[in-house]
Amino acid sequence: MVFGVQSVVLLVVGIAGLVVQGGTFLGLRLHLPHSILLLVTAVVVGAAVFASNRALRRVLLVQTVVYLLVAAFGLAVPTPLGLNVLDSLMHGILFLLGFIGAYVLAAGILEPGEPGSDPAAT
Repeated sequence: MVFGVQSVVLLVVGIAGLVVQGGTFLGLRLHLPHSILLLVTAVVVGAAVFASNRALRRVLLVQTVVYLLVAAFGLAVPTPLGLNVLDSLMHGILFLLGFIGAYVLAAGILEPGEPGSDPAAT
């Protein structure tokens, strides 16, 4: 459920970014590449929510890596991408959500009987 909500929120922010093009929305600086990244994340995670736990776990691992890199780059070199502290905070939160979600799914904590939730099965 958390990742369905994440997808909806990212979808709204991504669409708002397409509308404001280079402006801000809720304090986030949004431009075309940023909005596209958020929309792609929303669609891929949203689709994975309806697939198996294994698929969702893999998508969350990719989210973890991508948003760790984006957050680190945004904090180290904020000017070229036009990101601000709130953008980096959001990217850090998306990193943490991906990491914690992948860990919980791999450990089978929430749904131990669900196929694909057993880390030994991968």
